[in-house]
Amino acid sequence: MISITSTELNYMVFRYLHESGFTHSAFALGYEAGINKSTIDGNLVPPGALVTFVQKGIQYLELEANLSCSDEDMDEDFSFLQPLDLITKDVCELQKIIKEKKENLQKARNAEKEKDSNLTDREHAREKGKEQEREQAREREKEHEREHAREKEKEHEREREREHAREREKEHEREREREREREREHARERERDKQQREKEREREREKIEKEREREREREKERDREKGKDKEKPHEDLTDTRHGGDKVTIRHDENGTGNLQILFNFCKH
Repeated sequence: MISITSTELNYMVFRYLHESGFTHSAFALGYEAGINKSTIDGNLVPPGALVTFVQKGIQYLELEANLSCSDEDMDEDFSFLQPLDLITKDVCELQKIIKEKKENLQKARNAEKEKDSNLTDREHAREKGKEQEREQAREREKEHEREHAREKEKEHEREREREHAREREKEHEREREREREREREHARERERDKQQREKEREREREKIEKEREREREREKERDREKGKDKEKPHEDLTDTRHGGDKVTIRHDENGTGNLQILFNFCKH
């Protein structure tokens, strides 16, 4: 008899959780069961494998419960069971349920035959009410399935919105980083301009300083020229007067600017 291992079962449960959108549960199961270490080729496992496997098991159990009845019931109609009964009850209990259903079915058939001969309005209304109840139960089951599908869709939508919010936050962070980079670039540019202006002012100061130095040199040169003019003696001027008198005129700068005239009288 072929049996399924716990590793294979864990992998089918993992695939079911992942396909149904239960990503966090799938991650937890995969981590604890060591799915990543499994040798099962995921490409060989079809989608919905766990659901198919469970459905076939339920069908087998239902078939077993129907075939385990006595031979006198073999010709009776096949009885279908509720999935919850198949999951929660053993074969003996299922056989009892099938037997009761068949007995009820037989009673219903007998009652149907009786109703065909003598059908009253009250019995007809009661049967109609049961049918309505069964229809309402089916409608409630369908509504429950639709609600479950809507919940799954809402969960997927919330997950997509969270993902979009994370993407927007990352984009805003990148924009802020670009803004900070532009501010740093502007600061570096201002610093370069400031350094350039400082260099310009430094060259201007050096130029002014050199110009002042040259002016001082020229001033010193003029002072030296004036000093040389003061040290140079004035030449004596001599005039010989007629009659043999000799007049000597000397410029003497004694601070008063007066001329001293020396008369030398010479006799021949």
